[in-house]
Amino acid sequence: MSLMDDILKDAMQKGEFDNLPGAGKPLKLNDDPHTPAELRLAYKILKDNDLPPDWIAAGKDVDAGRDKLLAEMRAALRRYRGALNDAARSEQPEQTRIKVDAAWQTTLTALRDSSKALNRQALNFNLKAPQGVAHKSMFDFERELQKLSV
Repeated sequence: MSLMDDILKDAMQKGEFDNLPGAGKPLKLNDDPHTPAELRLAYKILKDNDLPPDWIAAGKDVDAGRDKLLAEMRAALRRYRGALNDAARSEQPEQTRIKVDAAWQTTLTALRDSSKALNRQALNFNLKAPQGVAHKSMFDFERELQKLSV
């Protein structure tokens, strides 16, 4: 036994812990001291009904949106490369390539718009998340496209 164990055991035998507030009552381990007092009841109701706080659901949406956008970018890039290969083998390669590039630019515009929407979701999460929760980073479309293109 350590010295601290001996001191605590001696204090218990002397009854020094007998009149503490809450003695004989179960510990409240569910209270989060970091949750603001005005939100505790709302969080308790959510927890009792197996519902996450809004900021947690928003964070999951951001993560899912990021994964979906990356998958869409990969698929679009695969289709573009395939169309370029088909254009090179076509009867009019230059004209076909111009059409493929025009379609690619349209696709890029749509993907950039999705990226902007995802960044609005991330900003919304960052504003809702309580202090101490890591923020979601913004989606850098151009950097991600560059990484996928290599």
